[in-house]
Amino acid sequence: MSPELTLGQRLYTEPWTSVNEKMAAIDVLPWPAKKARTALLLFVADEIRDGAAIRHTRRGERIVRPEQGIRAGGRDQRLTQPPYWVLAVVDRDRVGNARYREAFAQHAYSARQPVPLDSRYERVRSADMSGASLSIKAWQAVSPPSP
Repeated sequence: MSPELTLGQRLYTEPWTSVNEKMAAIDVLPWPAKKARTALLLFVADEIRDGAAIRHTRRGERIVRPEQGIRAGGRDQRLTQPPYWVLAVVDRDRVGNARYREAFAQHAYSARQPVPLDSRYERVRSADMSGASLSIKAWQAVSPPSP
């Protein structure tokens, strides 16, 4: 990047924003010489199916299908245990068409608490720890303080 270009100008989090719209916004920004213009889409996908990351919204499914596919992080290489954090690279192909070039997916704890995790095992452990923490807090609330 450069002093006049920030990550906030390149990164967006709404998968319903079209790649053409985002690249049009990128095209007007000052850009470092000899660097390809790109944007980054970061969102939590509800599922990954047929090479696409899918977010379910009130407006229907929002599909991000990168040309070079989605690489998996962590132990779930088959991408069968959603939700996932997805980071997609948006750029233009050789003809100038806006596209999702590639993406990377990483486990998320849940859609409501999208903490990145390595595996389903970490999800189970996190849930166990969360439940234990709530039990301790409940016990402390009803137990008299010790002298």
